[in-house]
Amino acid sequence: MKKPEQKIGTRTYLIYLLVGAALGLYYGLFYKHPGTPPSYLMAVILALVAAGVTVAVQYWKKKAPFRDMMKDFLRVFVIFAVFLVGLELRKVIFDEWGKTVVTIYTTTLGLVLGLIVAYQRHSVEEIGKR
Repeated sequence: MKKPEQKIGTRTYLIYLLVGAALGLYYGLFYKHPGTPPSYLMAVILALVAAGVTVAVQYWKKKAPFRDMMKDFLRVFVIFAVFLVGLELRKVIFDEWGKTVVTIYTTTLGLVLGLIVAYQRHSVEEIGKR
């Protein structure tokens, strides 16, 4: 009787992978080089702000241990930082190899991030079942 649970897990992964790939494909197909150099510092600052806001909203009115909040902050920060720095790398990739490689790169980036988010969600659901 555990097959339906396994299918739900597989479906979850597939949905996140497809959404990630679709977003990556969009970011690659409709990319227009702005003519400015990559700003990795701004990407990291925005990731810090986004992670801070995300964790603040998530733990609003909850009395959770500071360690749990920091763990979630770091996890969310890494995801946002990889995504935003990855988007900044499009400029370098576009200059070196062109739009086709940018599209392949952003689609792959979306797949990887979708897989990471699906894995984290699946892990959280497994912990909740215990």
